[in-house]
Amino acid sequence: NLVVAKGTRLEVHLVDDNGLTLLIDVPIFGTVSVLRDFRPAGESLDRLWLVTERHRFCVLGFDASSGKIVTHAKGDVQDPVGQSVEYGGLGLVDPLCRCLALHLYEGLLKVLPMDPRGHLK
Repeated sequence: NLVVAKGTRLEVHLVDDNGLTLLIDVPIFGTVSVLRDFRPAGESLDRLWLVTERHRFCVLGFDASSGKIVTHAKGDVQDPVGQSVEYGGLGLVDPLCRCLALHLYEGLLKVLPMDPRGHLK
């Protein structure tokens, strides 16, 4: 599948022999600045970690039985102090899915720990 974040929209396209077919098109409250995928241990589908320009985040998954997007986690990673980085920000996922890391402010790395099943602690 192809996942595209277009400003305030999140689109999921199926790649097949005929090209791209739009599967899901959902609005996002905010402009997407970080979009990363990861697959927790024991899961058959990836999850998406999304951060907006206003430093709100969510972890999204897909429920195959209903064909809908489900929210696994959400929150705010904004800090009251600090100067925002000039280039937007970076988000990284640990390859073993132990944590999510964000660089949104100069000199500050924010780490969000996860349990082995991919749930934020």
